[in-house]
Amino acid sequence: MSDRLTRFVAGALVAVGGLMVLLCGSCTLVFGGGGLVSLIRGEDAGLGAFILAIAVIVGGLPTAAGVVLLVNGWKSWQANRPRSG
Repeated sequence: MSDRLTRFVAGALVAVGGLMVLLCGSCTLVFGGGGLVSLIRGEDAGLGAFILAIAVIVGGLPTAAGVVLLVNGWKSWQANRPRSG
């Protein structure tokens, strides 16, 4: 691939990964935090544990995938910088 195309793909990976981390991570934080607070307060423990587990599975996995995309896109972006000088 040419350097321009590689940088475009790397930028797309950074953008998609960043959006996944932002959106999935914030949703996981809200729902997982709600489940955790429910467990700490001693409310319905079964429901709180279920909400926490589902939030980590459904939101945590895409968040982790977004982090992987973000990091690998950033590394590719940095590796294909135009030569200065």
